[in-house]
Amino acid sequence: MANNGHGGRSQNADWMSRLPESLLNISLTGLAIPGTHNSGSYFLNTKKPLSPDFDYSVVQFLAKVPLVRNIIKKVIQRWSVCQLMNFSSQLEYGIRYFDIRLATMADSEDFYIVHGLYGPTVMDLIDSVKMFLLANPREIVLLDFNHFYKFTERHHDQLVELLVSSFASLLCPRGEISHITLRNMWQHKYQVIIFYNKEVKNQKIFTSNSIISPWPNTTSKTEAIKFLNKSFSVGYIEKVVVCQGILTPQTLTIVKCPWGSLKNWISSWSAVFQEWVENSSQVCLMPLNVVMADFCESNQVVEKVIELNYKRSNKL
Repeated sequence: MANNGHGGRSQNADWMSRLPESLLNISLTGLAIPGTHNSGSYFLNTKKPLSPDFDYSVVQFLAKVPLVRNIIKKVIQRWSVCQLMNFSSQLEYGIRYFDIRLATMADSEDFYIVHGLYGPTVMDLIDSVKMFLLANPREIVLLDFNHFYKFTERHHDQLVELLVSSFASLLCPRGEISHITLRNMWQHKYQVIIFYNKEVKNQKIFTSNSIISPWPNTTSKTEAIKFLNKSFSVGYIEKVVVCQGILTPQTLTIVKCPWGSLKNWISSWSAVFQEWVENSSQVCLMPLNVVMADFCESNQVVEKVIELNYKRSNKL
């Protein structure tokens, strides 16, 4: 599988372990945590079929026609890739929240991360996270499994069993998310919190009731900022709150520029969102918690999010 990693160890690789003492006893919901949008989309395989999250039937049909399918898949790939760094590189860069969509595929037992096309497997994610956490015993990772495509009850059971058995004692058991602190996680040697957008019985898995993720769903920078200002103008919420610092292309966006890419299309948005994050304490009543963005390596959003923690520490 393609690697697409960026070499070298980032200064943010162990940022959680270096946070000020004053932040160790506050809720994880009160920390500022960098995340990525469609975290596994760094590798989308044009040799496999379109994934079931891509629901445009005409395009699905064209993608099966030999003369045009490669062209169609390349266009979808360019507009569906949201990250360039693989999981290991994202972790080293400071990312601690992963946004995951999963699908099954005919004639395969694997669970695939998808966004328009099939990408890495869930085992790629598990292996990368475990290896990183082994080397960084005070870092915490949040995994948000929020969309499932072509999943049966059996698939859900298998996936939950795989996640629980793979992370084992690293998993923080389900509880009030607003009561969990870094110090508590370190004391119990917990390093992983899993959110799962389906009710499951296993007490090592948090349900979607513990997390919210308001989606701007706009192509406009102005409208996106208005949405973010409104979403974070409320008081403190006792859940993990994901700030989606993203613009979403519409079908017409892609039709107008099929040879373009999401990365080029959002290039001017990155600076706007970065400035908004930096000044968020002046415009938001609710402190930013998880902040996710596209192409995390192409701006300073990760650094600005981590810096928010030090600003909060100075006020305690």
